[in-house]
Amino acid sequence: MLKQFLLNLIASSLVMKRNLDWHRRILWISVPLFAVSMLIQTTYIIYRIQKYNN
Repeated sequence: MLKQFLLNLIASSLVMKRNLDWHRRILWISVPLFAVSMLIQTTYIIYRIQKYNN
């Protein structure tokens, strides 16, 4: 029983490490993409406000 527990513990730790690596990759892609999209939306809103005021 202890052997099975240790094997399950090792297997789950390997799976968790792979999941963390995958989430880290997603964050490296999604955070800059989010920042760029916010910048584009902000510039568009400022452009529309300036166009409306003129």
